[in-house]
Amino acid sequence: MSAELCDDVEIPSEEIKDIEIPDFILPPRGQSVAEEFDLLAHLEIDEPVEGEDEEEQDDPGAEAVAEVAKPIYRKTVPNIEKYWLRMEPDEHSYIEVIIRTFASGLD
Repeated sequence: MSAELCDDVEIPSEEIKDIEIPDFILPPRGQSVAEEFDLLAHLEIDEPVEGEDEEEQDDPGAEAVAEVAKPIYRKTVPNIEKYWLRMEPDEHSYIEVIIRTFASGLD
């Protein structure tokens, strides 16, 4: 028996779930630990905006409020193995072998 990756099957949109990732804030401001850091979710690179005044960039309070207000979500598929993994031989092959075995035993 072997498992084969079959990623050509499109996953239905109703199977894709959004899971909220909690903010990562280290002590003394927060209670997060290093193991909770998600490299794909917590790293963000702010690109400079043209025409923005330097005074607005120096205001750390406004940036902190914007970070707290925006939750981070991760898209996951809880049962992805149903769509992307195929077992060889599959369940239909097993059923065929069982039926043939019973039929040959009855002859």
